[in-house]
Amino acid sequence: MFAFCADPAALPQWQWFACYLTSGTHQAFYWSIGVVLLLIALAAPAALAFGFAGALALRTHLAPLRWLGLGYTSMVRGVPDIVFFLFVPIAVDQGIEYLLHHVACPDWTEPIRPTRCMAPCELCRARRWRRPRPTA
Repeated sequence: MFAFCADPAALPQWQWFACYLTSGTHQAFYWSIGVVLLLIALAAPAALAFGFAGALALRTHLAPLRWLGLGYTSMVRGVPDIVFFLFVPIAVDQGIEYLLHHVACPDWTEPIRPTRCMAPCELCRARRWRRPRPTA
């Protein structure tokens, strides 16, 4: 924020926009764009590597490796993208919480799934480790 942002009512239009576009909410929005671009930069080469590895495994002369390649390519081709988009984020989040639960709370005696929702100990909730949202 700029020093002249103390009284937004007395600002000319360009200074008002400068104050508005540098608020905490917009800063968080700009940060999220950077995170998405970073994830794309990491995920695209990983996806290419998995695709090439699956194709090479499918074309190999070693039967067990060929079977793995066939299973992988059949799964990727046969499952609709929407299933990946809906299932993978939920499964990864719950998998992280489940593993953290067994590492951080080994003496836990209650069931981890008392209902249809997972209830790990408070120390290992994945959402607890995320950066807090800015207030503005």
